[in-house]
Amino acid sequence: MDFPSSYQKARPMPRPLILGRQRSLGGGEVKNRSALDNQARVINILLTPFFHADPFPSDPKTDINPEADMRRYPTVLALVGILLTLPVSARSHCEIPCGIYDDRARVQLIAEHVRTIEKSIQQVLALQKAETVNYNQLMRWVMNKENHATEIQTIVSQYFMTQRIKPDSDQYAQKIAVLHRMLISAMKCKQTTDLKHVAELRELLTTFDRLYFK
Repeated sequence: MDFPSSYQKARPMPRPLILGRQRSLGGGEVKNRSALDNQARVINILLTPFFHADPFPSDPKTDINPEADMRRYPTVLALVGILLTLPVSARSHCEIPCGIYDDRARVQLIAEHVRTIEKSIQQVLALQKAETVNYNQLMRWVMNKENHATEIQTIVSQYFMTQRIKPDSDQYAQKIAVLHRMLISAMKCKQTTDLKHVAELRELLTTFDRLYFK
């Protein structure tokens, strides 16, 4: 497609939209800067074309088409509303290393995730048997199950396997083997609604607790 010569010469590079990055969207201090930066990049990439990608702007020297921009505002506002709700996760432990660890708290958190997965599966099974299936609630419980299983995998892999268990530690092979099996069981909890995988997670967590804190 050929553009007018005046447009090709005068059209500047699209100006990225600016999103403040010093504070979180709720006004608090940012705890996970990289996550918020990624959110800002996504917003900039998606919204910039709405205001700067008109192939034949009314004023090629400034690349601004006020009427076209006004027509795009409802779509832009809808996109902003969706994107600003994206979570800025700060759950993962840093790998600086900061030297601030609470191993017992992580094990207790895994146990809490296991209980939540168990309840989610029970709710999914109950909703499936209902005379009138509430698909909205069913999907919410499935997503809840998925999210908590992912949290277990993150703690196991990023916290314990990556940072806390050293290759020269006592019973290294046994600890890694138990953690690997926990990763698999968490995956199975995502894939199925079989409560036996929840029971496996509990047993494995008890075994790991015994190995790690002995």
